[in-house]
Amino acid sequence: MAAVCAAIFLLSRDSNSGRHSAEVLSWFLWLFHAATPERIAAWNEPFRKLCHFSVYLILGLITYRALALDRGPRFRFSSALGSLLFVFLYASSDELHQSFVPGRGVEFSDVLLDTLGAAIGLAILWFYLSRRYPQQPTPPHPEAALPAFKRHPERLR
Repeated sequence: MAAVCAAIFLLSRDSNSGRHSAEVLSWFLWLFHAATPERIAAWNEPFRKLCHFSVYLILGLITYRALALDRGPRFRFSSALGSLLFVFLYASSDELHQSFVPGRGVEFSDVLLDTLGAAIGLAILWFYLSRRYPQQPTPPHPEAALPAFKRHPERLR
């Protein structure tokens, strides 16, 4: 978790992040023989938003794992809420940090996108865990049935 937070912090202090993301995007487009200046310019901003979304999706899952550690394989909504709160606060602090970096701006929409990434990651995890570990009805404790038999002794025959 700390490594992902440190990576986010280090990447957000880059004043040329738009140029760097365009370089990475051009490499991806080159793999598909589609790297043109027009495509790079058109896809750079959506690519940056996808990176925001993906990194915070991963941070949300890692944070959930840290909060739900040793609590069994079932999905824990309290851990998911704690994870979402942490991601929201960290994304907010990241935007505040960017306000001190020349050439970077503060966008609350990025905080919402980051939190949405974590929420969708947690929803996918919930779906996966609910299918893998379905809820089994808990059998009643044997002593819970005793008062009924004491009131109706004819049922014991």
